[in-house]
Amino acid sequence: MFRRTRITQVADGMWIATAPIRMPGSRERESLAGRALLRTLLRAVAPAAAGDEVVTQPGGKPYLREHPRLGISVSHDRGALAVCVGVDRAVGIDVQLPDGSPERAWAWTVREALVKTTGEGLAGRPWDIDVPPGRGSGTWRSCHWVSLRGRSPIPVSYAYRKEGP
Repeated sequence: MFRRTRITQVADGMWIATAPIRMPGSRERESLAGRALLRTLLRAVAPAAAGDEVVTQPGGKPYLREHPRLGISVSHDRGALAVCVGVDRAVGIDVQLPDGSPERAWAWTVREALVKTTGEGLAGRPWDIDVPPGRGSGTWRSCHWVSLRGRSPIPVSYAYRKEGP
């Protein structure tokens, strides 16, 4: 389904996949494409979980019903997709196509990945999280974050917390 899918193991027990959508469309269409990319990544790294039902916690954080030890996260923005899977850790990922300042987009991907990891979403006030300009990694609360600066042509960052999904 995805011609230019990139799957990368970013840490022990943690992988990300990115891909463009050939024909971007509505948010619903991109959301479905994101779920399909998640299935592609799961088939590659955790085949037993690839067919598992994706459900959401009350705040909207997705998880796999039958594989709660796997943390998952999905992001999409105007034709760009990114997904993350982590074993025994909560994860978050975000991708943004810049509308102006690429630096702001990089910083936003970090903020969004962090609040996805905690499960807070926008209630976690991502705009209040300090992300130093040009920084490639860091910590916030109990989470670690990494920007794929220099490894991705578009802003993508992921975050994780080792305490579990």
